[in-house]
Amino acid sequence: MKEKIKSILGHLTKQDGVGIKSYKENPDGSFELETDLSEFDHRTHLKYEATGDNELFRIEIAHIFGVFDVRIPPADATGQLLRMLGHNTGSFGSTTAFIGVKPVDDKFYATLNSFHHLMTRWDDADIARARSLHLFDLTMRLMVSDSSLTMLKMLGDG
Repeated sequence: MKEKIKSILGHLTKQDGVGIKSYKENPDGSFELETDLSEFDHRTHLKYEATGDNELFRIEIAHIFGVFDVRIPPADATGQLLRMLGHNTGSFGSTTAFIGVKPVDDKFYATLNSFHHLMTRWDDADIARARSLHLFDLTMRLMVSDSSLTMLKMLGDG
């Protein structure tokens, strides 16, 4: 299965437009993807898991794009969190992903997370084209920030 994932990632690196520039395998078998937003300190991770018979597999993409300021007054934070959750119904702002929080040390990072269920017999190039559209959606949504969300600082915004 790892070779199939690498083949899909190889196709993604060759796609025109928004996609991935490169990838590297992590010690745990997941992959870190270099995207157009990596230069702004955004990080994108891909994990995969196959069924026991290897007929189906699931890809999880987690894109770390911001950090939450936990010093915001509770009343403001509550209202902002509810607005964010309002955008998170079905998917976050039409990205086909949902917003989450990844705690690391003393920080809480904002993530966009998505899961894709695929069949092993599908063509790697076709899977890559579909994932490219997904990455395009994520990138376009992240280029438009909501300035009313003062508790969320986008990575790369100085």
